Amino acid sequence: MPHMPGTYFILNRVNSRRYVGSTNGSMRKRCLRHRSELRRGVPMNMLLRRDVLHFGPDAFCFFPIDVIEPTATHGRRIDLGALEIERVIQMQSYNEELGYNQEAGHVRTAAAIFREHERRQLGEYGSYCFLPWIDRWAPVNSNLLSSWLRGR
Repeated sequence: MPHMPGTYFILNRVNSRRYVGSTNGSMRKRCLRHRSELRRGVPMNMLLRRDVLHFGPDAFCFFPIDVIEPTATHGRRIDLGALEIERVIQMQSYNEELGYNQEAGHVRTAAAIFREHERRQLGEYGSYCFLPWIDRWAPVNSNLLSSWLRGR
């Protein structure tokens, strides 16, 4: 990984799910931090955490997508948030069946909004609970998610 800003992705070699990220600093340092979190089993992203516990940290590979070289920008400022959103859409990593992204460019995905609503229902209101065999972090079915969004 280069010591430059840009976008990168993390690939789970076992199930092909992916995560797209960006950094204004060094991609190498950011990915080393991700690698450390994976090895300790504590990534902030709960979907990644679930899979690292199941497949192990060595199932994940890191790749640069866009390397932003300061000399190539000619003084222009690159909007990494917009670039990250573009890459998340291209790689479909917002879809929980294909990826891990719960937000891109500080914009939350529909599944992340659904999970937040679900968390509030479970915790604050105690309105419902999961059946014992339901994994809270299993991918949300996209058809179910789209029906929930239409009803809001």
